[in-house]
Amino acid sequence: MLDKLVFIQNNALKNIPTAFKRYLYDQIDWNSRAVCITGARGTGKTTLLLQYFKEKYNDAEQCLYISADNIEVAAYGLYKTAIEYFKYGGQAIIIDEIHKYPLWQVELKNIIDTFSDKKIIISGSSSLDLKRSKADLSRRLVYYDLKGLSFREYLHLKENLKYKVYSLEKILSHHAGIAKEISEHTAILKHFNKYLSQGYYPFIIEGESVYLQKVLNIIEKVFYEDIAVIGNLKRANILALKKYYIL
Repeated sequence: MLDKLVFIQNNALKNIPTAFKRYLYDQIDWNSRAVCITGARGTGKTTLLLQYFKEKYNDAEQCLYISADNIEVAAYGLYKTAIEYFKYGGQAIIIDEIHKYPLWQVELKNIIDTFSDKKIIISGSSSLDLKRSKADLSRRLVYYDLKGLSFREYLHLKENLKYKVYSLEKILSHHAGIAKEISEHTAILKHFNKYLSQGYYPFIIEGESVYLQKVLNIIEKVFYEDIAVIGNLKRANILALKKYYIL
């Protein structure tokens, strides 16, 4: 079973970029024993986790990346997978899309409590479901929320234009100088207009022509997977919600 998961992990690691990292990467206290990363679908959580794996471990014997909706994981179980991996000397496990696993809160709590000397990192797109679990897991997990691309990140990722991070206080007190510095070498307003229409999600680098379709796909998944599961809604209710969205 572990051989299959390592094979899947190695495939996921192929072509993972390392030059560009989301803003949250440097804000996370990776020394924390148990970390939870939430955020909307498509904001780059999986890429962030795999970047951390490559930078920190890059070794399947030290760390295992799994997705909770993988059929191998679903068939064997999260807790049993952790037991099987850690008994061979693994030091950390990364569980992506954990909210897709039934009763994940119970098994995650058991993993954290049983393996007190191991690092556990989880992520999920269903922020509501993950945050609702804080009552039981708040003492065990450190929570971080990944937002969509900032304009600065968009410029870096899409146009390869690199700018410093400015605090709000700095912007308010030195806005004229900062504006001059940013707009001195490029038509910044042109980029900003494009950012407003197609700059929130990192998959913009996959092509502008498919950006809108990918956004629509995310909306569909939110309706039929996140909202439907959390609210225990029937298909007719989902269709009614979609009508409100269209209006």
